[in-house]
Amino acid sequence: MDDFDPAEPERIRRYGRPDWRGLWPPGWERGLNPAQIEAQRKEFAKWERAFETPLARRLRKEAEERAQIEQERLQAEVERDVLAIKAEFASLRVELARAELRWTAECAERKRQADLAWERFMAAFKRGDFRRKANFNPDQPRDERGRWTTVGEQSDTSDDANTESTESGAQQANVIRICMLGSHSISTDPHGNQSWWADYVCADGFTFRKFGTGSRIRGFWVDPR
Repeated sequence: MDDFDPAEPERIRRYGRPDWRGLWPPGWERGLNPAQIEAQRKEFAKWERAFETPLARRLRKEAEERAQIEQERLQAEVERDVLAIKAEFASLRVELARAELRWTAECAERKRQADLAWERFMAAFKRGDFRRKANFNPDQPRDERGRWTTVGEQSDTSDDANTESTESGAQQANVIRICMLGSHSISTDPHGNQSWWADYVCADGFTFRKFGTGSRIRGFWVDPR
């Protein structure tokens, strides 16, 4: 494409001379700066366009047409590539959305199963199923230290100094009662320090509250009674 007015060649043909090249000396670039040389070459291009031969004009137009066709082909190829990239990105977005939906559904199902398992566990814990499985008997007698004990048949007293209380038939068993974490909360003060409180539920329904600092809360606590 030309960067000059198309009316310029017509004006030059009307008022100029076809032998204009002979009027310019061979060393016309001497004494000119680069900007002046570039401007003079553009002026020469206008004069060449004005006095070009029919053959040169036909060849120039053919070259311009080929360049235009090549440019359109390249533009169409770029547009096809852009459309292909957009289609690929759209497919990726759809696949990501489907994967997110599947992950959300899977998380919801896992949470539902975990909640059901927790409810079943808490119901069994409150019913005392674990005590029955561990042969727990709340009416079992205790010794002077508060420990549960099972008294068996006592043997006859003998004069042997090595006879100990274990030979008397008394068997002792230590049972540690634990309580499970219930409702709880964690708070943070303006300085970034964290503190918590938690309610623990025992097997017989007894509850008690504990306080602490930090963000880690124990899931079980020994019955304080």
